[in-house]
Amino acid sequence: TGEEEPTTTGEEELTTTGGEDVKMEISPVVRGTVAANINYVFGVDSEGKLLINTADTNGNVDKEVLSQWEDLVSVEAGGEYFHHYSVVGLKKDGTVYTWNCNLNGWTDIVQISVSDTDFIGLKKDGTVLSKGSVYMGKANWEDIVQVSAGNGFLVGLKADKTVVAVGDNTYGQCEVSNWTDIEMIAAGDGHTVGLRSDGTVLVAGLNLFGENDVTTWKNVAFVAAGDFVTLGITKSGNVFSTGRNIE
Repeated sequence: TGEEEPTTTGEEELTTTGGEDVKMEISPVVRGTVAANINYVFGVDSEGKLLINTADTNGNVDKEVLSQWEDLVSVEAGGEYFHHYSVVGLKKDGTVYTWNCNLNGWTDIVQISVSDTDFIGLKKDGTVLSKGSVYMGKANWEDIVQVSAGNGFLVGLKADKTVVAVGDNTYGQCEVSNWTDIEMIAAGDGHTVGLRSDGTVLVAGLNLFGENDVTTWKNVAFVAAGDFVTLGITKSGNVFSTGRNIE
């Protein structure tokens, strides 16, 4: 269209805590091959092996055991509170490896998401499995194509590009029933992010540190949400970020 993308503090670049400006070279279609929690960073290499990097000296995760995981397509790690040392690896055959959690019986899984409080898995048939703080009750989730776990709430993207959510709605993070034309979702600590087909972004929920300030973002191809932060990657590889910035 010739329209310029909005600039960020780092002039369309991401400023790291070390003060180094970096231009992100990331493929937006790769999702789930890297995960992190308070003490660990996990990755899945091209051969389906789990990679682990940590500053933890207490042995809360057995690196020797996890290094035996193979045939992985993605990995997810628990957050800061209830599941902060849990790790879930999705295998090519649709089953899961787990550490510090029990997801027995999870099969035919095509995507997983883990938060501080919850686990959710998307099955091949478009239904979901969940475990944790959220009571799904009679929630009728069908034709789901992506899932995301927030802090006490779950979000699902449907094949018709609408969004469903269940769980804690203290900040309005589950008020997404009127969203349409959504291509990707991300659940944070108290907010939900949706990427629209036109490259713009919607946010519902908590805005304590400006994590909802995305109205100027354009040409976005990938979104992510964390604790009080929202991230976007544009089609050209630039990074937008808004929310809490701890130095």
